[in-house]
Amino acid sequence: MTDLASLKNGAEAELLGARDSGHLDDLRARIADWPPALRAAYGPVLVALGSPPLSEEGGVRGLPGASERQGACRLALLAMYVDTGTPRWSSGLLDKVLDAVLAVPGGTCDDFLLALWRMCDVPSFPLTVVGVRFIRDVVRALLIRQRRGMPVDLRWLTPLGTGLTPARACFSYLVLALKPEWFTDALEQSFRGAVKDPEVLEEVFPPGP
Repeated sequence: MTDLASLKNGAEAELLGARDSGHLDDLRARIADWPPALRAAYGPVLVALGSPPLSEEGGVRGLPGASERQGACRLALLAMYVDTGTPRWSSGLLDKVLDAVLAVPGGTCDDFLLALWRMCDVPSFPLTVVGVRFIRDVVRALLIRQRRGMPVDLRWLTPLGTGLTPARACFSYLVLALKPEWFTDALEQSFRGAVKDPEVLEEVFPPGP
């Protein structure tokens, strides 16, 4: 039986070693040998990152599950340095990645958001002003896609509670722009209680004129 976790971890290690140079040939070769369902999840994301498309031998294309789809989203987030707390992205790259996520069979906007939510859950994950801007850009891009008929579910989101990391608190606060009917004063209080960095707070709540 193929150990899917080992395959994903190996791909992430390969990417982390190559992301500064941008040379993804070895990563592409690794993924090309994967089972069809994994290739179907990761292939479109690889293309969004600048790699040539994977060939589908014999026209065989697997149907990836949620774990595979969200693993591919995580790979894209790592490629954009989101794990460092100082993401590197452009609106064009983000659009390509989100379109790739939605091109995966069964792919949804929530796949990308869930991958980002889980990355924010690491206690050591640094919340920075740049990170806030990245999350805000993700939300803006998904608002556009919602208007095009690509809904965001978010029923998995638990924005309130004790022990939220600053990054998760910020994520919850900003992402609920996609579901404004869910917003409450308690959410804002939860965010302010979790986030202490004055620069981050000023980025989220700009001072008035």
